[in-house]
Amino acid sequence: MLDPFRTYPALGAGLDTLVVDKDMQLSGLVSLFRAMKSASGGGGGQLNVPVAGPGPGPAGRSALEWDAAKAQRLFAGLRDDRPVRVDDRG
Repeated sequence: MLDPFRTYPALGAGLDTLVVDKDMQLSGLVSLFRAMKSASGGGGGQLNVPVAGPGPGPAGRSALEWDAAKAQRLFAGLRDDRPVRVDDRG
């Protein structure tokens, strides 16, 4: 990551797709990229949106229907930065 000939092109490509506030500091971007690297390298968590069962799929394809109440609680917890847990008890 310290090789500028490899870092700058990768950083430029990534920044072309990133929109940040005008007050964003470089240190904030570094923290963001480190967190993303940690999550993609196995340091992050993973969960699934709770499902109610099979749903209608387009043109013969299979699909799952979300459990609306559990999904709302999940997304509210993520939005409010609270710990979330998805299990059969709701």
